[in-house]
Amino acid sequence: MPVCRHLDDGVCEVRTRLAGNRIARVLLYIDKLGRMVLLHGFIKKAAFDHSGSSFDSFLEEEGIREELEAVAIKRVLAWQISREMQQQKKTKQAMARELQTSRSQLDRLLDPRNVSVSLETMARAAKALGKSLVVRIADRKPTTARPRRAVGGSQKRPA
Repeated sequence: MPVCRHLDDGVCEVRTRLAGNRIARVLLYIDKLGRMVLLHGFIKKAAFDHSGSSFDSFLEEEGIREELEAVAIKRVLAWQISREMQQQKKTKQAMARELQTSRSQLDRLLDPRNVSVSLETMARAAKALGKSLVVRIADRKPTTARPRRAVGGSQKRPA
């Protein structure tokens, strides 16, 4: 059965046992709107092996990292646009009118799971709110797992 414990500043850790004597851990917090925001997750290879793989390398091994990154980016953008609309007290109907589109098209833009929205549409939405969309290309972080230590023993280092 999963165990959840509170850490600092509203951050929680969820821990559960998996097959093969592995343990999964996820760090998360719940935002002001009641949504769970996953911060980090990893799977420990064995109960006493503290060298678990990173969450990124796990997603890479499963072949779903790029897809999940796209969904995560879209969720953040949809949330930022929704939040800005609320702060400006702009209704969906008013926003759709300003974008010269339908309300259902705006709903697709604000749907965090719909990753098929174009950058042009996102930029137009940001502009309608007096904001700009910023996109950049950055170097990828390596996803290599840390070297394993022998269970119950110390790892010898080369001299």
